[in-house]
Amino acid sequence: MKKLVAFVFVIFQVVAAPAQIDSSILVFQHANVIDGMSNKPLENVTVIITNGKIASVQKGKNIVPSNALIIDLKGKWLMPGYVDAHVHFGNVKAAQTALLLGATTVRTMHCDHFLDIEIREAHRRGQRDMPDVIAGGYQMRPDMFPAFFEDFPELSDMKPRVSGTENVRRVVRALVSRGVDHIKFLATERAGTPETDPRKRTFTDEEIAAIVDEAGKAGRYASAHAHGDEGSYAAVKAGVRSIEHGTFITDTTIAMMKKKKIYFVPTFTGGAQQPSRPEDRDNPILQERRRTGIPLRNKLTVQCFRLDIPMAAGTDLRYTNSDLSMADEALYFQKAGLKPMKILQIMTNGSATCLGIEKRTGAVKKGLEADIVILGANPLVSLEALKDIRLIVNDGKLVANKLE
Repeated sequence: MKKLVAFVFVIFQVVAAPAQIDSSILVFQHANVIDGMSNKPLENVTVIITNGKIASVQKGKNIVPSNALIIDLKGKWLMPGYVDAHVHFGNVKAAQTALLLGATTVRTMHCDHFLDIEIREAHRRGQRDMPDVIAGGYQMRPDMFPAFFEDFPELSDMKPRVSGTENVRRVVRALVSRGVDHIKFLATERAGTPETDPRKRTFTDEEIAAIVDEAGKAGRYASAHAHGDEGSYAAVKAGVRSIEHGTFITDTTIAMMKKKKIYFVPTFTGGAQQPSRPEDRDNPILQERRRTGIPLRNKLTVQCFRLDIPMAAGTDLRYTNSDLSMADEALYFQKAGLKPMKILQIMTNGSATCLGIEKRTGAVKKGLEADIVILGANPLVSLEALKDIRLIVNDGKLVANKLE
């Protein structure tokens, strides 16, 4: 909580800048830049931001508008804002916490009553204290949440279990009607509750194909929560955009992922945490799943990297506190065996490409949205530096500043 208070304090300092300074023009001088795409950093660079977009990234002398807000970074590290490709928000404060921990863009994988769409629209209206959101609304599962039927009472005939190709298409159409950006469905049961079996599939091949097809007709992609191989294979075969978790998938499924260029999102951080329900925290089944799950995902992550299967980074966090973030996901990638620069690319441009927004954000590149974090130390030396955020720029606006 102390971190959040400190950030809020300096927000007011920024607002109180002299009137002659145009806050829509930001100039960062003497920056070391990791742009999210290149394999080497750019040293001693000037980055100019105008009207929320990156206007230039270059060395040498630059023509700087006299009314610009100029910030000398003195060799600090500038990189794209983190793109968290797998989050769950329960309230607006969670979204604000995610931003203060560096996630300038997120993809939500379930939100009751379309809270994620409300946050997305608030952001689009100019509210810069929360990230941009690629919204999924409700996750699709045979036992749809009660809240879903509260929002769509006309679909109550599908209770207690959504089944059949026409019914899953009806659910997709309902979600699209509320403006979701993508469709997330459970291809297997959950791993985080003892009464479910993560190896057990949920929907049939035909139902999964119908979900992906109906999403495609609406111009959306579908992503699959999938632990077990049978459900994962069906999702990959149907052409999902990404496999989330992927704990038990086999070489056959991995080979098809490579062929179809399907993203893998390991979600290390969330999978390593204690269950959210207090009564489950000492459950031996869940303890065993946590013990075995990370090594399996480590192996899969390295295998995907070696096969050049695209990857994105997602925490699977609810952001209910400020102790965990995308920095922790990066450290898990490193423990799996990936090098820092590759990890930084995955958690920025890689995630943005997975979400289909790479032409908008995810890199420090001319013409893209100015979503930026400034770090106090070099993350290529230690990824712990990803937690040492000194300044955040969200759509070209300073939203947090801890620079000296």
